[in-house]
Amino acid sequence: MQAIVTLPAFADYIAAVAARPVVGAVRFNTVLPVREPLDEFLADFARKVAPRELWLDLKCRQLRITQSTYVPYHQVEISHPIQVRTPVRASFCSGEFSAMVKRVDNGTTLVIEEISPVPLGSGMSLSIDDPSLRIDGYLTARDREFIAAARSVGLHRYMLSYVEQESDLEDVLALDPEARIVAKIESRKGLDFVTRVWPAWQGKVRLMAARGDLYNELEWPHQILRATRAIVRADPTAIAASRIFSSMRKARVPQCPELGDVGFLLELGYRTLMLGDEICFQRESLLSALTLMEALDRDPVGKDMLHLSE
Repeated sequence: MQAIVTLPAFADYIAAVAARPVVGAVRFNTVLPVREPLDEFLADFARKVAPRELWLDLKCRQLRITQSTYVPYHQVEISHPIQVRTPVRASFCSGEFSAMVKRVDNGTTLVIEEISPVPLGSGMSLSIDDPSLRIDGYLTARDREFIAAARSVGLHRYMLSYVEQESDLEDVLALDPEARIVAKIESRKGLDFVTRVWPAWQGKVRLMAARGDLYNELEWPHQILRATRAIVRADPTAIAASRIFSSMRKARVPQCPELGDVGFLLELGYRTLMLGDEICFQRESLLSALTLMEALDRDPVGKDMLHLSE
């Protein structure tokens, strides 16, 4: 088993995490602010996480809030121009809060009527599960800046959000022909991509079951089980990501259902798991989660307990 962890550039525990044998790679979430020139930042960060591979998670088609909101009617500025029939419901905070979008102004301003119980701040993702939704463009301007900077310092590893069509891959390869790509499957259109398009890219592009948004994008909650299975059946090297040991952000021990969830992923054939930001941005929670993954790697189905039933 291998873990992929997300690390902020300022963390004082980078070396301790990179030294753990279970850590196979480090992800940088490009929504995080970077003050220095990108090429300098990436070269320095890659040195810090060595010998682990550094992957850049580009935001691409993923809808994100770009500015704080206003009340009593929230005016939510988003990262891509969209077209969608309104009124339509949007989900925020990984589905913890949803609100009715009354209208969309100028393609990028959502006007919603409910008052959010949590701040809807810059960088937060949202999803709109409606067949009428159309998102203009794939790579953001910031994505392009990161690709240019990464290529200039010899980095070529990218995780692409919301991959749904072949042109998404081609857009990245046009900017960096040496790109190594993980295609994050986060929508029903993404699942269709796995069936129709990905077989021609097998061996060139690795799949990821990005369950944070995928769970919210499916029509019914239970469909996440079939979707997770379909991705690893298509690509035995696929990565399972998000909603893994989330309770460990508050406790050293995971909740029992979370162990069952990881057991399910292992039974399906996943061997690489990517932990969520909520775990990785705290030293103790991340180190505890890695210790747990090392224990699972040594004893994935409790074989050392089998003698109790004899």
